[in-house]
Amino acid sequence: MSFSSDMFALELKKDPSIRQVYKLVTSIHGIFGQISEKILMTDRLRREAVDYEKKLGSIASRGSSLEKLQADLDAIRQENQSLEKQLK
Repeated sequence: MSFSSDMFALELKKDPSIRQVYKLVTSIHGIFGQISEKILMTDRLRREAVDYEKKLGSIASRGSSLEKLQADLDAIRQENQSLEKQLK
């Protein structure tokens, strides 16, 4: 320990009000650590949500594209059937 740490430790032992302040400061420090962790976790979850929304939008647009392709395929099949009937 350094000289200042030793002096602080002595004052902490001697004066109950300093001890109480130290406990409060330590508690506040711990609470800020928890708040910081929650903020970081919230940020990570928001970024994940944005990624999932983008993926969902991509899947939804592909779904509508697939529906359009299916409708086009059905139209082509109908046209082919009508052309086959005309050839007979």
